[in-house]
Amino acid sequence: HVANNCWGNNSGHSFEIGSNAWVLAEGNYFTNTRMPLYNKGEEGALYVAGSEDECQSLLGRSCVPNELVNSGNFSSRNGETALETIKSVPTFVEYTSDATANDSEQQQEQQQQVQQPAAGTVKPSAETSQSSIQASDVESMWGQTTDNFGVGKLD
Repeated sequence: HVANNCWGNNSGHSFEIGSNAWVLAEGNYFTNTRMPLYNKGEEGALYVAGSEDECQSLLGRSCVPNELVNSGNFSSRNGETALETIKSVPTFVEYTSDATANDSEQQQEQQQQVQQPAAGTVKPSAETSQSSIQASDVESMWGQTTDNFGVGKLD
């Protein structure tokens, strides 16, 4: 599941898939990315969510379209096969792009681990918070943070 990522100013390729890969790509943002997907060969299966969404009929939910700005082609490769294969995996079916309200089992487990520090570790202060931004806003935030090599601002 390739979801809610931002790729920008990439003169190469962003990612690639191989045989025995069944991938759902949704809610990603590509800007100035020459080749979002390494397109040599026809191995693997990839469904790229776009304006015409097959997710509803196969997964029972809509998928979030990917957004491309000044970028190369990013299209499905054996897309229906990818959706047919992953529809039995609850993480895909129950996924929501709203990161603050995601109820997937894996994210709940990870959140519990973060909230329960191991003995002898320092617990974050109540002032510590995590903010989230939409993928389409990442480029503007990235432009403001080139001095610290990350997305977000260091205080």
